[in-house]
Amino acid sequence: MKTENRLTLAVALALLGACASEAPMSTPTGDGSRGVTFGGAADIGQFRAVAERGEIPDESMLDPVGFFAEHAVDLPAVDCGADVCVQTGLAVAPRFDGGNWTMGYVALRTSLDPSALERPSSHVVIAIERRVAHADEVSHLIAALDPDDRVSVLTFDGAVEPIVDQAAPGDVGDLELGVSDGGRDLFGALAEAVSIARADETREGRVVLLTHGRATSGIQEPEPLLELLGDAARDGIATTVITDADTSAYPKELAQAGGGTFYFASDEGDMRDVMTLVGETALHPIATDLHLEVRPMEGYSLGRVFGAPAGTEVDASGAVIVAPALFVGARESESDVDTGRRGGGGGFFVELFADESASVAPGHQALAVTASYTDASGEDRNVDAGSWNVLASGQNPADMWPSFSNPLITKPFMMVNMYLGLRFQTELYGAGDCARARGVLPMMEVSVEGWQRLYEDPDIRADWELMQRIGENIDRACAESEVVEPMSYVHASCMFI
Repeated sequence: MKTENRLTLAVALALLGACASEAPMSTPTGDGSRGVTFGGAADIGQFRAVAERGEIPDESMLDPVGFFAEHAVDLPAVDCGADVCVQTGLAVAPRFDGGNWTMGYVALRTSLDPSALERPSSHVVIAIERRVAHADEVSHLIAALDPDDRVSVLTFDGAVEPIVDQAAPGDVGDLELGVSDGGRDLFGALAEAVSIARADETREGRVVLLTHGRATSGIQEPEPLLELLGDAARDGIATTVITDADTSAYPKELAQAGGGTFYFASDEGDMRDVMTLVGETALHPIATDLHLEVRPMEGYSLGRVFGAPAGTEVDASGAVIVAPALFVGARESESDVDTGRRGGGGGFFVELFADESASVAPGHQALAVTASYTDASGEDRNVDAGSWNVLASGQNPADMWPSFSNPLITKPFMMVNMYLGLRFQTELYGAGDCARARGVLPMMEVSVEGWQRLYEDPDIRADWELMQRIGENIDRACAESEVVEPMSYVHASCMFI
């Protein structure tokens, strides 16, 4: 960013702050609609745990789906006449290096209120890898279930052994997991768990898997596992995956295929919290066989996509997402922003590159989204949405302050900026570029802290504190290096906010 641009930002923040009330405003939000996620990671627990140990996490640990899911997002109410609607937004701003930053936001929304839905009795089938050995913590999940629910428990290593069969939660005693033989038959365990859940026709089935990683015995290829859980999700059986191991992305893929949630637990206390949360959260199936397409309009091509589920097909002409099922969780509200897993963020971001040879006047449509799915009643639905740019394609706002298609969507774009800042730090450090890795914090400090003064938000504050912690770890590891603010970086260029 040029020096005069940084001064402009500082002045703009000061003026906005002077026009605001003395206390910071809460983040602008809407009401009446709730987020629907594709499943997958619920947080960046592993990334955060490494940072808290005083280390610098690898960039691959920064899961964008999990990062955005940590954030509570209340968008303007939307009503498309269906249970699942598409909502979009657009932000245009200068990059730190003065270039153009045009980013679209796409979220699935529902007007259904899970807390108002009748909570069906559930049959929760828990498959525990013996070497995980969290029997005491699993008791917190079981204790959080309703008395009318039922629970079955399987243990597995190279073989699968049922140890609790359709018991009332209050009748389950201490769990004896046994000693692991070193194997990990994930397909056998999940096939048995899904079969048990599917056989109970009087209750809503759910599967919870505790594992340390990839299969090492039985069927080991991922495709049959993903197909198994996708078919179960279409039948209304969601799969949640929990681990406490520094493992690959594979368990996240299982949770996503099963329409459920992936959790990383950093310690025993965190594992207890995860188990309680899983036990308390009812999942309601609201759609199956989603097919969603994002297309840039005239004057644009599609760049990177942040936060879309694994398997999303992306090229310059657009992005295509398919999901076997969508579930909505019965949480109190998306404004539940206590410490820990705040939830509700969802949504994903698409980068738009302006075609310099095109001449597209202000007020044009920049982004189009179409989606089809089958709702819970079996009816096929088609919905669409779009975003319009008040500026010409590739044009930056004259006052150097970001332009938003709706003032109520500022937080999502601050979220992606914080994600890119964290990615910036860890990518640069991982590439051996200590100088620019150290320069990310001072580059972003004015804008982030200025935004926080205007819109005091616990999620963005937590992001900034995490970025500062990683910055401290990088400073220790790179003490001999100079500090260089990385105004331009091809892999993770941030917006000017």
